[in-house]
Amino acid sequence: MFRTVGILIGVLFAYSAEGATMSENGQNLTIQSISVDYELEQLQIMGYDLLPRVNSKGEALETIVQVNEGVPLNIVSGTPTQLLLDFETSSMAPGDYLVTVRTGNGEAQRDQWNLTIGSVGPTGTRGDKGDKGDKGDRGDRGGPGLGVAGPPGPPGSLPSPPKNTCPSGTVLVGFTEDWQCKCEPLPIQIPSCPVDEHLVGIGPGWKAKCEKIPGLRKCPPGQVLKGLSGKWELICEDVTPKPKPGPESEYCDSNYCLVAEDSYYNGPGGISIVYAMTLDESEFRSFPFEIDDSISPPRVVDLVSLEVEAAEGAFHVTSIPDKCVSNQIVDFECVPFFVDFINGGVFKSEALKGQVSIRPGPIDELHNFVMEKSNAAVTFQVLPSLDYGHTVEDASLNHNSYTVNRIINGTGNDFDGRCREIELYELVNIAGIDHFEQTNVRVHANTKVRNPGFDGAPPIAWWNGSAFRTLVCADTPVGSFPVEFWALDGLGGKKALGIVEINVLEDAVAADQLEVRYGP
Repeated sequence: MFRTVGILIGVLFAYSAEGATMSENGQNLTIQSISVDYELEQLQIMGYDLLPRVNSKGEALETIVQVNEGVPLNIVSGTPTQLLLDFETSSMAPGDYLVTVRTGNGEAQRDQWNLTIGSVGPTGTRGDKGDKGDKGDRGDRGGPGLGVAGPPGPPGSLPSPPKNTCPSGTVLVGFTEDWQCKCEPLPIQIPSCPVDEHLVGIGPGWKAKCEKIPGLRKCPPGQVLKGLSGKWELICEDVTPKPKPGPESEYCDSNYCLVAEDSYYNGPGGISIVYAMTLDESEFRSFPFEIDDSISPPRVVDLVSLEVEAAEGAFHVTSIPDKCVSNQIVDFECVPFFVDFINGGVFKSEALKGQVSIRPGPIDELHNFVMEKSNAAVTFQVLPSLDYGHTVEDASLNHNSYTVNRIINGTGNDFDGRCREIELYELVNIAGIDHFEQTNVRVHANTKVRNPGFDGAPPIAWWNGSAFRTLVCADTPVGSFPVEFWALDGLGGKKALGIVEINVLEDAVAADQLEVRYGP
């Protein structure tokens, strides 16, 4: 009789424990097994409640699968009992990894699994047995106890054991005052669901609450599985576009610079190294450079006046000839283009040492200049600026997409009427300043979408200090283009702001009717 009682009480406790760990919507996420397909580079997870259902607020949740708490894996397909994920084993070193699956923040909505990638090493040899320790000293013997022994007590009596038992189909729950058994009916059977249904709860009378488990389904091409609705419908979303890896260069190994594709200035396969440096108005500041002797001294593309500190003293490095200053004509008409700076060799000599100490020069002109690699498609776009107290943490994107139409050929204001350039006033935010206010943060489009043309027309989006510009032409490529934007503050700060989806529509409008529409 008592053996039967112990088993039945254990069953009841098991149901109580299961109910205690379920979340408010009846979920109890459990991983049963994980297997790896090395040939297809896929991960299969088997278990229960692997996909979420709506919570009490009616909101659809999301299944997140991570390895060592890293970037969430891409879910190819799944049901509440099976997940299939992309898993690039070729880039993973053999070893032990922790796989985490969660559908929410509750304890019942999360489980983990130790996964071994690659072969397991052989068992190590057993270590030598340690030496036996010394025997401890024997303790002193205790003295005799105090007090007098009491008289013997009367003989005890025990109640008679019960002579009845619980009938079949009932369970013992206690005894009456006269030691009669107190019995209650057992449930008819342990609640369970059919093979194709999922247990979601227990109803009155120990009846199982079950729901149909849908068959294995997939999201449409171009979408990934996010979760399940309360009616077991797939919740799918578009795959976030992933930009191609940006170019690299031996001449950019610091957070002062950014390498960007630039066939506009440098021909097919060319790159520009955007270099930002923020100057103090009076003190010299040092900036790192990674150049070799094949890089030219600074060359003129705008009005620039710098003071460079060298061992021999300070030198005025400038694009402005003395005749312009003496005639008080400091403008483009007086300055020759694409020639070396005055004292540009001093700048290059210091840069070859690894760093240049610079402050603003005596003429109040501080614009960009270039340094070019001979016989190669590499150009430094150097952007000096005064310090306005901004860093890359002040920069952010207000929108992650915008849409424009092509323009009617001949109505534009550039490239013989073929193109129209307009500014993107609302795309970027730097410390909440007005679009035309000064800032030392430079924002650059790292991925280029090129307008066609034999003249190597500029890209759709490019950098312009704290603003952006977009150049739309009659033959601008039609489609949706992900472009990655970065920020440099010239103080050693470098930050990826995010991806902007540029949508170009085929329907052409007159250039004076062209407008930018932000958002999807």
